[in-house]
Amino acid sequence: MRTRDAKHFRNPDGTFTAVFGHYLHYQSAPGRWDDVDLSLRPEGPDFVMDKHDLSVRVGATGVEASEQATGNGIRWLTPTRPSVAGRRARVNDQGLQWEYATRISGIKLAAEVGRRRGPRTYEFRYQLVGGARELAVEAGGGLRSDRFSVPPAFALGSDGRTYPASAWRLLPGNRVAFDFDDTDLPGDALPYQLDPTTQFNIATATDDGSAQG
Repeated sequence: MRTRDAKHFRNPDGTFTAVFGHYLHYQSAPGRWDDVDLSLRPEGPDFVMDKHDLSVRVGATGVEASEQATGNGIRWLTPTRPSVAGRRARVNDQGLQWEYATRISGIKLAAEVGRRRGPRTYEFRYQLVGGARELAVEAGGGLRSDRFSVPPAFALGSDGRTYPASAWRLLPGNRVAFDFDDTDLPGDALPYQLDPTTQFNIATATDDGSAQG
């Protein structure tokens, strides 16, 4: 009695308990629903998350996220092999430690900034995988391919406020970039977290929770 968003248990007294959430299960085979597991597990020299409709692979060249059904997705290239623990892969780049974390909707990328850096450009190299369509900048400043998107980056301050970064820019050589200037941030906004995130159309970025009934 499983569906993508529900599971049912028979209790000793004959009653049933139903657990509901978003993306509790994925179809590992036609008609077979298995539990979603967002952990990165070792596979040869790499780490993979594939117990979901999405697949994430962390290897020597970076972090790749793609759809299981089509293989379409993106590989974010990193200067060194990321280190992996649980659902997170970490790598140092551009003077910060960036963390890629698996989530229901894709991969969340974030870096904590502890002191002011002034006006900065943050640049990321990528490769499209499968038959993913070329990236385009949307009217709102985000990036979009056919099956995934990268919303505009922002900074989340320690004061609980969000501070928008610039729109994404497409650069030659499969590079994208955004600008952020923390010069005028209030003192209680430090430290802050930079957040550019890749999400797929299967879910929204707020769907990591579940509820029991």
